[in-house]
Amino acid sequence: MAKPNSTTSLQVESIIFPPSAKPPGATNTLFLGGAGVRGLDIDGNFVKFSGIGVYLEYKAISSLAVKWKGKSVEELTDSVEFYRDIVTGKPETPFFINVNLIKKTPTLRNGTDTKNKLHNYKVKKTLLMVFYSLNLYII
Repeated sequence: MAKPNSTTSLQVESIIFPPSAKPPGATNTLFLGGAGVRGLDIDGNFVKFSGIGVYLEYKAISSLAVKWKGKSVEELTDSVEFYRDIVTGKPETPFFINVNLIKKTPTLRNGTDTKNKLHNYKVKKTLLMVFYSLNLYII
């Protein structure tokens, strides 16, 4: 299967996700499979907190195609199971998740943005707990 053309970045709010990424310690470059926002409904208003980009290895396409071939864009977009399959792929289809804040807190006087780093840490920790609960282990 030919590699997908991943020359387009994707912008989610103020965050720009590059078309490809090479995770730390990885030997392969992964392509951007999609990106979106995370947030909460607070008093009837959806408050966006994070932008998350999901990067996949090219062989993930053939693995996903076995089950999802022939489905319309609308069917895939509306399917929670499809997105679950993306991030619960077989061990031979690794992925990488890039988490960024949408609204950053002001930088502190000493030049650090501790709240932003803490938020990113908490989001990543939550994702890891979800993955472990699904028997997915990240190395």
